Amino acid sequence: MLLSMEPTRATLFLRLNADGAEREVAWAEFCRRYEPIIAAFARSRGARPHEVAELVQAVITSFFGVQPRFVYDPAKGSFRSYLKACVCNELRRIRRFASRPGIAEPAQQNAQSKEDEDVWEATWRRQCLQLALDQLRNSCGETNVFQAFEATVIHERDPAEVGRSLGMSRDSVYQAKSRLLARLHVILLKIDAELGTNSIAMGSPTSQSNWTGNAPDGSDRG
Repeated sequence: MLLSMEPTRATLFLRLNADGAEREVAWAEFCRRYEPIIAAFARSRGARPHEVAELVQAVITSFFGVQPRFVYDPAKGSFRSYLKACVCNELRRIRRFASRPGIAEPAQQNAQSKEDEDVWEATWRRQCLQLALDQLRNSCGETNVFQAFEATVIHERDPAEVGRSLGMSRDSVYQAKSRLLARLHVILLKIDAELGTNSIAMGSPTSQSNWTGNAPDGSDRG
């Protein structure tokens, strides 16, 4: 399902502190935006289904408790990095608790932490791309233009072959591909900024350690 990227994230965080129905709607929107990223990351790191559910619930519940102290501060880093740190910390806690084969020993933890960060970034990019493609598809409808774009860009089919199958000239396929790639780039920038590239920070310097255990140091932010 396509996630609405409006209102802006700043407005969303303000709405999380509202009263009554508005607050409930804001929290539902927050969960729709971020739960898929958390769950996809956990699955990519080999978490079992019940561990995925535990991770998502722990992170969202913890954020619910600390959210009223959130304030915007560009000097402190991005929500994207903040969420990554808290998700990785919580996943490490779950791994330690599970104590099953494949869980890193202390000597392996630094390497695993780096792997976690790399997978988080890849997961974030995939989620942004999927949202952008959904938005692009909705804006075009199931037209030949989007079908030509999808066939050549996503499925990497030959433009001439795609043109023949859709009743389009080869040049028209190239034009559709070029136009929609440019539009996709704009949508991606908007979605990435909306989901967490822009900066926010907690209201107190110790608040990250109040969320999901071990907080990152300042070098992990931003």
